[in-house]
Amino acid sequence: MALYEKTVYPQLVATFAADELERYFTPTAEELEFANKGARSNGSRLTLLTLWKLFQMLHRFPASGEVPAAVVQHIRIHLGIGDDVMLENNDAVQRSRQYTAIREYTSVKRWDKEARHLAVAAGYAAALVMARPADIVNAIIGALIHARYELPVFATLERILHRVHALAHRNTTKSVFRRLRSKDRKALDQLLVIGVDVSLQWAVAPRCCDCQSHSLQVSSQCLGELRQEGEPRSSGGVHPRPQSTGIPPAQHHPEPERQPAQLMCLRTKPQERPKISCLRR
Repeated sequence: MALYEKTVYPQLVATFAADELERYFTPTAEELEFANKGARSNGSRLTLLTLWKLFQMLHRFPASGEVPAAVVQHIRIHLGIGDDVMLENNDAVQRSRQYTAIREYTSVKRWDKEARHLAVAAGYAAALVMARPADIVNAIIGALIHARYELPVFATLERILHRVHALAHRNTTKSVFRRLRSKDRKALDQLLVIGVDVSLQWAVAPRCCDCQSHSLQVSSQCLGELRQEGEPRSSGGVHPRPQSTGIPPAQHHPEPERQPAQLMCLRTKPQERPKISCLRR
């Protein structure tokens, strides 16, 4: 799940039920009067009232492609205008004027430098006591809404999150390090030092393999020892196996000499690498 979905950052759902449209997007008489005074044409009134109702839910102004068609149609019905009237949200000058009118009507301040400082301060205070990124973002959102600031895009909150999280971690580490005594610092440094004997013990493993073919290559010396162990022994020495009558003895083909497998271990010096011959069981 993305960080955007774990936070309380306001977002619009894909579809709205009829009761949700009636509850959240039905304009009051005062809001209808605000739209009639702030706009002249039907398209401007529709745009202004739609932006206002969405701003109430999101605490920010939606993007042009974020406005649900069901919400626009619901407000059309309450304004008493036809379906041929469309949103007039393409003119940048008119859009800026409508944003300013809504901010003045709601007494909500726009996102500016002071809002950014407030978000950083709230995020830093949360990062000192919280570990989850979603909780830090929620603390920033709550601080902005409480101070009646307009919410920025979520990417801006993510950048603030990374900044305050790194700053809180660095300052906490410095505070702990300053309180350590000299002998405590040396003891911590010794925990990071690995001796040569310990490195060799970690390097030795009960099995080894060839990195290229993933199969063990056994030396001819090991094979000879296995043959001797498999033959029957007595007090007088080794007795050869009896040959069956009528069957010629099998011809022995000497096996080519092979190099024993080498177990790669942690390097202590370039010229010192332990070599171990082993047999895959």
